[in-house]
Order: sequence, then structure tokens, then C-alpha cells
Amino acid sequence: MIEQRHEYGHPYWHGAARIVVQADGHPPPVQLASIRLAPSSPVIRLAEAEALLIAKEHPAIIGGDFNALPARDPEPRRVEGRSRRKLDRRPAQALEEAGFIDVGAHTKDTTPTVGHDSELPYRCDRIYTTLPAGAITGHQIITNADNESDHRPVIAEFDLANTTRDTQTTGQS
Repeated sequence: MIEQRHEYGHPYWHGAARIVVQADGHPPPVQLASIRLAPSSPVIRLAEAEALLIAKEHPAIIGGDFNALPARDPEPRRVEGRSRRKLDRRPAQALEEAGFIDVGAHTKDTTPTVGHDSELPYRCDRIYTTLPAGAITGHQIITNADNESDHRPVIAEFDLANTTRDTQTTGQS
């Protein structure tokens, strides 16, 4: 570990944890971050996503509960009440416009991570990276532990040996 930061307060509703690591023999350093965006405020979520864009001095992998729709997943059915606030795609769009790749979208895995037993199933929990697309080697959403949590675990795998190649794509069709 090269560096660690824990950010609390504005704009973060819950906070953000970041560390910078360097794997032996695999430059450059990589920033790892864990985030949980605001659960009920689209305005705060967008500010939190934009704050993540500030610290781009190293390639990044960001995972967390984004509490809003991904940029390009299929449109969910119409929902009412509090769930409507989750229909916001702006935080995901801000990340992708800044060069982050949605690992699930890139691997074409749009399995819902929340709401699998409610009115709004969607991929709330996601992993984004600024590593080249060629460094992404796997993505999985664990679906056999739904009785353990209302959120499904998400796993992404990367080959850091591919971080120096210029193979980044946005995963757009």
C-alpha cells in the first residue's frame, strides 16, 4: 500500500475509502476505492460521483453501492414511490464520460444486484475502472446467497500485466 484516504463530509453521504497499491512487478500504482452513494437524493449522488473524478492521478478501480441505475442497462419497468429516485442514470453517465468503464456492462453481465425480489430489480452494485479494457478478465454477480443480504456480491478480475496496453474501450455497442 502506497497511500490511504478516507473521505467524509460534503459531498459524501456515507463517505469514500481509497487506497493506492502497487503489485510487485506491475507498474503503475492502482487506486482502489469503495463507495456508497446517497440512497435517496439524485442531486447528492451526482455530486458524489463527480467528486470521484477528481482523484485520477492513478488508474482506478471503484466498487460500491451506487444507489442508481447504470448508464446503459435496459430501462426498468415503471415504478412508483421512493424507488423512482433510483431511476437516475446521471452518476453512471458522469463516470463513463470521464473514462471509467462499467465492468459489468463491458462483460455484458447486467444481472440485478438488488431488488431481485421487489419492484425494481437493477444493477445497483457495480465496479468501474480506468484500467484498459484489455485488463478486465472477469466479472461475476453471486446469485446463490440471496438470503444473506438484499445486495448481491460483485466480483471483478483484472490482469495488471495488461495495464500498459492502449486497449481501452467504453463497452458501448
